[in-house]
Amino acid sequence: MIVAFTSEDYDMKKWLPVILFLSVLSILQYTSYPSIGWWNSGGYAVQSYYLSIPSPGDSILYVILSWIFIKLFFFIPAIKAVTLVSIISTAFSAVLFYYTLVIILGRYSRVNEWNRLIVSF
Repeated sequence: MIVAFTSEDYDMKKWLPVILFLSVLSILQYTSYPSIGWWNSGGYAVQSYYLSIPSPGDSILYVILSWIFIKLFFFIPAIKAVTLVSIISTAFSAVLFYYTLVIILGRYSRVNEWNRLIVSF
């Protein structure tokens, strides 16, 4: 059976990653810890705020991105800006994982396209 996609179907295919990104972003923002938690979050916040050098082998890119977010979002507390780096990177990872699953399921399974998109979502 051949399935023909209409322009509305194509528009929905374009919006699925956006919906996924926004839903993951909102869930993570809603459930994020409101202040400094245990382990490394306080250290990362201080290192990001002052753009200091983390310990060798530590997350230098994370500190630089957090410093940029602290400067961009100056109207929120620094720890929330550092948490926002993690939230946005996790939402992007969810979208990349979605595209990876779409490619893998398209290559190794024989289900139709909409089932692949729904399973990947």
